[in-house]
Amino acid sequence: MTQAARALGMSKSSAHALLTTLTQIGLLHRFVTGRYRLGFRVMALNAVLMSHTPWRAVACEEMTHLAEVVRETVHLAAFDGGQVICIDRVEGHPPLTETRVGATLPPHATALGKVILAHRPQADIERAFASGPLRAYTPNTITSRDELLSDLARTRERGYALAIEERVTGV
Repeated sequence: MTQAARALGMSKSSAHALLTTLTQIGLLHRFVTGRYRLGFRVMALNAVLMSHTPWRAVACEEMTHLAEVVRETVHLAAFDGGQVICIDRVEGHPPLTETRVGATLPPHATALGKVILAHRPQADIERAFASGPLRAYTPNTITSRDELLSDLARTRERGYALAIEERVTGV
């Protein structure tokens, strides 16, 4: 409870009330040890969210066509809370296994994230990285805001992004 309260920046009693409510509605599961994990109700919410995303079917058709043409894995993602969330994917040849549906990706270290950032308002970009320095995932990760802004400008100019070994070595 203390960890949750500290992480959420609230009192222990408020954190307890919140965790109890989330457990009661099935979004969290509490172990006898007192630790928590996501509850299975989250899967039901995911199904509702995906069924109420009408453009997803059209996107899947386009992604399938693109994957066949370029013979690469194609991802569909959304920018949410300063992170990139992988919503769907169509496997290329050979399949790419690093990014699963539901994964949260760092926008500055992935081509997918850079494409999204390149077309976001400047205020969104600043807000996404206001909390501190850009995290290095590999020696090739862009960690300078100025270098990232330059890379995003190049992405807009050429119409695609590159992330060569920026999040995962060898990719």
